[in-house]
Amino acid sequence: MVTGLKQRQFFLLYQPQVHLRSKVLLGFEALLRWRHPRWGIISPMVFLEVAEKSGFIIQLGEWMLTQAMREMGKLTAEQGYYLSVNLSMRQFYQQHLPELILHIAQETGFQLSQLTLEVTETMLGHPEQAARQLQDLHQLGVRVSLDDFGTGYSSLSRISHYPLQELKIDRTFVQQIGTEKGDALVKTIINLARHLDLDVVAEGIEKPQQLRFLRRHYCQAGQGFLFAPPLSLDDLKNLIRS
Repeated sequence: MVTGLKQRQFFLLYQPQVHLRSKVLLGFEALLRWRHPRWGIISPMVFLEVAEKSGFIIQLGEWMLTQAMREMGKLTAEQGYYLSVNLSMRQFYQQHLPELILHIAQETGFQLSQLTLEVTETMLGHPEQAARQLQDLHQLGVRVSLDDFGTGYSSLSRISHYPLQELKIDRTFVQQIGTEKGDALVKTIINLARHLDLDVVAEGIEKPQQLRFLRRHYCQAGQGFLFAPPLSLDDLKNLIRS
Protein backbone atom coordinates (compact mmCIF):
# COMPACT_ATOMS: atom_id res chain seq x y z
CA MET A 1 0.00 0.00 0.00
CA VAL A 2 2.87 2.37 0.73
CA THR A 3 4.18 1.78 -2.79
CA GLY A 4 0.66 2.23 -4.15
CA LEU A 5 0.38 5.66 -2.57
CA LYS A 6 3.79 6.69 -3.90
CA GLN A 7 2.88 5.49 -7.39
CA ARG A 8 -0.47 7.33 -7.33
CA GLN A 9 -2.56 4.17 -7.53
CA PHE A 10 -5.08 5.55 -5.04
CA PHE A 11 -7.80 7.87 -6.29
CA LEU A 12 -11.10 9.38 -5.16
CA LEU A 13 -14.65 9.08 -6.39
CA TYR A 14 -17.47 11.34 -5.24
CA GLN A 15 -21.06 10.27 -4.62
CA PRO A 16 -23.65 13.06 -4.83
CA GLN A 17 -25.94 13.74 -1.88
CA VAL A 18 -29.28 15.34 -2.73
CA HIS A 19 -32.22 16.98 -1.01
CA LEU A 20 -34.87 14.27 -1.19
CA ARG A 21 -37.89 16.48 -1.88
CA SER A 22 -36.38 18.85 -4.42
CA LYS A 23 -33.56 16.57 -5.67
CA VAL A 24 -31.30 19.61 -5.50
CA LEU A 25 -27.62 18.69 -5.26
CA LEU A 26 -26.29 19.40 -1.75
CA GLY A 27 -22.80 17.95 -1.70
CA PHE A 28 -20.62 14.90 -2.13
CA GLU A 29 -19.10 12.07 -0.14
CA ALA A 30 -15.47 11.32 -1.02
CA LEU A 31 -14.80 7.60 -1.48
CA LEU A 32 -11.33 6.08 -1.62
CA ARG A 33 -10.36 3.54 -4.29
CA TRP A 34 -7.16 1.62 -5.12
CA ARG A 35 -6.32 0.71 -8.71
CA HIS A 36 -3.68 -2.00 -8.39
CA PRO A 37 -1.60 -2.62 -11.55
CA ARG A 38 -1.94 -6.40 -11.18
CA TRP A 39 -5.19 -7.00 -9.27
CA GLY A 40 -7.30 -4.17 -10.63
CA ILE A 41 -9.68 -2.19 -8.42
CA ILE A 42 -9.39 -3.42 -4.82
CA SER A 43 -12.38 -3.01 -2.55
CA PRO A 44 -11.95 -0.59 0.37
CA MET A 45 -13.51 -3.32 2.51
CA VAL A 46 -10.25 -5.22 1.99
CA PHE A 47 -7.47 -2.64 2.12
CA LEU A 48 -8.87 -0.25 4.74
CA GLU A 49 -8.92 -2.96 7.40
CA VAL A 50 -5.29 -3.81 6.65
CA ALA A 51 -4.33 -0.13 6.64
CA GLU A 52 -6.05 0.43 10.00
CA LYS A 53 -4.28 -2.50 11.66
CA SER A 54 -0.87 -1.55 10.29
CA GLY A 55 -1.18 2.14 11.13
CA PHE A 56 -0.77 3.12 7.46
CA ILE A 57 -4.29 4.53 7.64
CA ILE A 58 -2.84 7.71 9.19
CA GLN A 59 -0.79 8.48 6.09
CA LEU A 60 -3.52 7.29 3.72
CA GLY A 61 -6.20 9.27 5.55
CA GLU A 62 -4.13 12.45 5.43
CA TRP A 63 -3.65 11.97 1.68
CA MET A 64 -7.40 11.47 1.24
CA LEU A 65 -8.29 14.61 3.19
CA THR A 66 -5.75 16.68 1.31
CA GLN A 67 -6.73 15.34 -2.11
CA ALA A 68 -10.47 15.74 -1.51
CA MET A 69 -10.14 19.28 -0.17
CA ARG A 70 -7.84 20.23 -3.05
CA GLU A 71 -10.04 18.69 -5.77
CA MET A 72 -13.32 19.99 -4.36
CA GLY A 73 -12.21 23.38 -3.05
CA LYS A 74 -13.26 25.37 -6.09
CA LEU A 75 -16.59 23.59 -6.52
CA THR A 76 -17.60 23.97 -2.90
CA ALA A 77 -16.54 27.62 -2.77
CA GLU A 78 -18.35 28.61 -5.98
CA GLN A 79 -21.47 26.47 -5.69
CA GLY A 80 -21.91 26.16 -1.92
CA TYR A 81 -21.73 22.37 -1.93
CA TYR A 82 -20.37 20.52 1.08
CA LEU A 83 -17.78 17.75 1.13
CA SER A 84 -18.05 14.67 3.37
CA VAL A 85 -14.96 12.64 4.24
CA ASN A 86 -14.79 9.53 6.42
CA LEU A 87 -12.37 9.30 9.33
CA SER A 88 -10.88 6.07 10.63
CA MET A 89 -10.50 5.19 14.29
CA ARG A 90 -6.77 5.92 14.31
CA GLN A 91 -7.26 9.21 12.49
CA PHE A 92 -9.99 10.34 14.85
CA TYR A 93 -7.86 9.82 17.94
CA GLN A 94 -4.81 11.58 16.53
CA GLN A 95 -3.84 14.18 19.09
CA HIS A 96 -3.20 16.85 16.49
CA LEU A 97 -6.10 16.08 14.13
CA PRO A 98 -7.72 19.55 14.39
CA GLU A 99 -4.38 21.24 13.70
CA LEU A 100 -3.80 18.93 10.72
CA ILE A 101 -7.21 19.71 9.22
CA LEU A 102 -6.65 23.44 9.70
CA HIS A 103 -3.23 23.15 8.00
CA ILE A 104 -4.71 21.26 5.03
CA ALA A 105 -7.48 23.85 4.68
CA GLN A 106 -4.95 26.68 4.67
CA GLU A 107 -2.80 24.83 2.14
CA THR A 108 -5.67 24.02 -0.23
CA GLY A 109 -7.84 27.10 0.33
CA PHE A 110 -10.80 24.94 1.39
CA GLN A 111 -13.52 26.54 3.54
CA LEU A 112 -13.89 24.40 6.67
CA SER A 113 -17.52 25.43 7.09
CA GLN A 114 -18.22 23.25 4.03
CA LEU A 115 -16.45 20.16 5.38
CA THR A 116 -18.31 17.28 7.05
CA LEU A 117 -16.27 14.59 8.80
CA GLU A 118 -17.97 11.23 9.22
CA VAL A 119 -17.32 9.12 12.32
CA THR A 120 -18.90 5.84 13.41
CA GLU A 121 -20.47 4.81 16.70
CA THR A 122 -17.60 2.47 17.53
CA MET A 123 -15.17 5.39 17.26
CA LEU A 124 -16.89 7.07 20.20
CA GLY A 125 -15.96 4.29 22.61
CA HIS A 126 -13.80 6.58 24.77
CA PRO A 127 -16.37 9.22 25.77
CA GLU A 128 -14.08 11.85 27.29
CA GLN A 129 -11.50 11.71 24.48
CA ALA A 130 -14.21 11.60 21.82
CA ALA A 131 -16.07 14.57 23.27
CA ARG A 132 -12.86 16.62 23.47
CA GLN A 133 -11.90 15.80 19.87
CA LEU A 134 -15.40 16.51 18.57
CA GLN A 135 -15.52 19.82 20.41
CA ASP A 136 -12.18 20.87 18.91
CA LEU A 137 -13.44 20.01 15.42
CA HIS A 138 -16.68 21.86 16.08
CA GLN A 139 -14.73 24.97 17.04
CA LEU A 140 -13.02 24.89 13.63
CA GLY A 141 -16.43 25.16 12.01
CA VAL A 142 -16.35 21.55 10.75
CA ARG A 143 -19.60 19.59 10.74
CA VAL A 144 -19.50 16.07 12.21
CA SER A 145 -21.76 13.27 11.00
CA LEU A 146 -22.48 10.00 12.81
CA ASP A 147 -22.14 7.44 10.03
CA ASP A 148 -23.74 3.96 9.80
CA PHE A 149 -26.05 4.76 12.68
CA GLY A 150 -27.71 1.73 14.24
CA THR A 151 -24.92 -0.71 13.47
CA GLY A 152 -22.97 0.02 16.68
CA TYR A 153 -23.72 0.07 20.37
CA SER A 154 -23.62 3.71 21.40
CA SER A 155 -25.64 4.96 24.32
CA LEU A 156 -28.35 7.32 23.09
CA SER A 157 -27.86 9.53 26.12
CA ARG A 158 -24.16 9.77 25.27
CA ILE A 159 -24.84 10.66 21.64
CA SER A 160 -27.12 13.49 22.71
CA HIS A 161 -24.21 15.18 24.50
CA TYR A 162 -21.77 15.11 21.58
CA PRO A 163 -21.51 18.14 19.27
CA LEU A 164 -22.88 16.30 16.22
CA GLN A 165 -24.74 17.92 13.35
CA GLU A 166 -25.81 14.97 11.23
CA LEU A 167 -26.87 11.34 11.45
CA LYS A 168 -26.61 8.90 8.55
CA ILE A 169 -28.96 5.93 8.20
CA ASP A 170 -27.00 2.84 7.24
CA ARG A 171 -27.78 1.32 3.86
CA THR A 172 -28.71 -2.03 5.45
CA PHE A 173 -31.74 -0.35 7.04
CA VAL A 174 -32.69 1.50 3.86
CA GLN A 175 -32.65 -1.83 1.99
CA GLN A 176 -35.20 -3.19 4.51
CA ILE A 177 -37.74 -0.47 3.73
CA GLY A 178 -40.95 -2.18 2.65
CA THR A 179 -40.84 -4.69 5.49
CA GLU A 180 -42.59 -4.11 8.80
CA LYS A 181 -39.34 -4.26 10.77
CA GLY A 182 -37.40 -2.15 8.30
CA ASP A 183 -40.04 0.57 8.17
CA ALA A 184 -40.17 0.74 11.96
CA LEU A 185 -36.38 0.97 12.29
CA VAL A 186 -35.99 3.75 9.73
CA LYS A 187 -38.89 5.77 11.17
CA THR A 188 -37.38 5.44 14.64
CA ILE A 189 -33.95 6.65 13.47
CA ILE A 190 -35.45 9.64 11.63
CA ASN A 191 -37.55 10.61 14.65
CA LEU A 192 -34.54 10.29 16.94
CA ALA A 193 -32.49 12.56 14.69
CA ARG A 194 -35.25 15.16 14.61
CA HIS A 195 -35.58 15.13 18.42
CA LEU A 196 -31.81 15.60 18.71
CA ASP A 197 -31.97 18.45 16.16
CA LEU A 198 -29.71 16.58 13.72
CA ASP A 199 -29.86 16.56 9.96
CA VAL A 200 -30.51 13.05 8.65
CA VAL A 201 -29.05 11.47 5.50
CA ALA A 202 -30.03 8.06 4.13
CA GLU A 203 -27.41 5.93 2.38
CA GLY A 204 -27.91 3.35 -0.35
CA ILE A 205 -31.18 4.60 -1.86
CA GLU A 206 -31.74 2.42 -4.92
CA LYS A 207 -35.52 2.13 -5.41
CA PRO A 208 -38.29 4.69 -5.92
CA GLN A 209 -40.33 3.17 -3.08
CA GLN A 210 -37.43 3.75 -0.68
CA LEU A 211 -37.32 7.40 -1.76
CA ARG A 212 -41.08 7.80 -1.32
CA PHE A 213 -40.94 6.31 2.18
CA LEU A 214 -38.03 8.52 3.24
CA ARG A 215 -39.73 11.63 1.88
CA ARG A 216 -42.96 10.76 3.65
CA HIS A 217 -41.16 10.51 6.95
CA TYR A 218 -39.17 13.74 6.54
CA CYS A 219 -35.68 12.44 5.86
CA GLN A 220 -33.94 15.50 4.45
CA ALA A 221 -31.15 14.13 2.28
CA GLY A 222 -29.83 10.97 0.74
CA GLN A 223 -27.43 9.28 -1.61
CA GLY A 224 -27.46 6.12 -3.67
CA PHE A 225 -27.61 4.67 -7.18
CA LEU A 226 -31.16 5.97 -7.65
CA PHE A 227 -29.56 9.41 -8.01
CA ALA A 228 -25.98 8.69 -9.08
CA PRO A 229 -23.15 6.20 -8.49
CA PRO A 230 -19.78 7.35 -7.17
CA LEU A 231 -18.29 9.55 -9.91
CA SER A 232 -14.86 10.67 -11.02
CA LEU A 233 -14.13 14.36 -10.67
CA ASP A 234 -14.60 14.92 -14.41
CA ASP A 235 -17.92 13.07 -14.46
CA LEU A 236 -19.03 15.03 -11.42
CA LYS A 237 -18.30 18.33 -13.15
CA ASN A 238 -20.27 17.14 -16.19
CA LEU A 239 -23.19 16.23 -13.93
CA ILE A 240 -23.17 19.69 -12.37
CA ARG A 241 -23.04 21.40 -15.78
CA SER A 242 -25.99 19.31 -17.00
